[in-house]
Amino acid sequence: MKPLVGLDYDFFIQIVNTIILFLILRKLLFKPIQKVLAEREKDIQKELKQGEKIIAEGKALRDEYSTKLKEIKSEGNQIIDEAKKEAQKESDAIISSAMSHAESIKSKAKSDIESEKRRAVNEVKDDISNIVIMAASKVIEKDIDEKAHEELIDSFIESVGEAK
Repeated sequence: MKPLVGLDYDFFIQIVNTIILFLILRKLLFKPIQKVLAEREKDIQKELKQGEKIIAEGKALRDEYSTKLKEIKSEGNQIIDEAKKEAQKESDAIISSAMSHAESIKSKAKSDIESEKRRAVNEVKDDISNIVIMAASKVIEKDIDEKAHEELIDSFIESVGEAK
């Protein structure tokens, strides 16, 4: 019977063949594969760095957009406030103008009323003086010349005016 493991020259040839095969495969297969893997790792690292850069730029753009949006909102609110103030000023000016116009109309109406009142009083005085003259001429039953007549009317008007 033959031993299970023997050290004969076939065994050494197989070991030498295996070592030669390993060296050939290493030279022809392992080194190029390692080179490809190293290049692939380098590309992946480059893409990761580029992705991080893009993410950072995106965050910066988002922050810039957010800041600009806040500024625009603030500016919009400021414009609205200014428009409200301007509208209030205009409203106050219109109200003031209307009040002064109403006051002038009221003043004119008062002066017109006063003028009408004076005219009416004068008409009433004239009517009363005519009535008094007619009554006096009937009572006296004599002719009064024109000048005396005028003096009598004026004195009567003055006494009626003072009575009021």
